[in-house]
Amino acid sequence: MIYKIFNISAKILSILFIGIILLFIFGGEPLSTKITYKEIIMFIFFPFGMSAAMIYAWFKPRAGGILTVLCLTLFYLFEYIFKREFPQGPYFALYALPAFLFFLGSFGNKSLRKN
Repeated sequence: MIYKIFNISAKILSILFIGIILLFIFGGEPLSTKITYKEIIMFIFFPFGMSAAMIYAWFKPRAGGILTVLCLTLFYLFEYIFKREFPQGPYFALYALPAFLFFLGSFGNKSLRKN
């Protein structure tokens, strides 16, 4: 029962978070400055990589959850490499909350459990 709650919560949160990211990307004013290659690399992992991994998690919850956390980790790594500091605040990590719920919910799936 708890695994089903994890899965439903993860799906609702993933839709919500992906929707918020889409609003940030397409809902605001167009960028007036040029985007650097460093920003493009980080943009690949957050938000595109994490969003794609969350969509993948709908079908393969354990692998999608791990992939989402991997994208977040790579985003933090490149942020540190390029700017010599980590992103401030918990907001980027909070975006990965559905990934943890997908991962936890995957243990309720009998076909994924080890015997």
